[in-house]
Amino acid sequence: VIAPVAPLALWYLFRRDDPLVERHAKEACNFQLNVLVWLALALALSMTCILAVIGVPLALAALAIWFVLPIVAAVQVSGGADYRYPLIYRFLD
Repeated sequence: VIAPVAPLALWYLFRRDDPLVERHAKEACNFQLNVLVWLALALALSMTCILAVIGVPLALAALAIWFVLPIVAAVQVSGGADYRYPLIYRFLD
């Protein structure tokens, strides 16, 4: 629940100063919200024995993505690229 707070705070603090920071903060917040939805879905699927076969791998994949993609985004953005997270629904646009 705390993970989307940091990009949301950056977006709120710097939205008037730099459009690049605003765009990347919104993108990071969208990514964090998507991962939370994926983890909630994985938890719901893991509650039953039959669907745990889907829920546990989904949770592990979401956690791996949650760890790796922000690092990839930081490297890309520090190099000057306009990075967009793949396969996410953009709640904030």
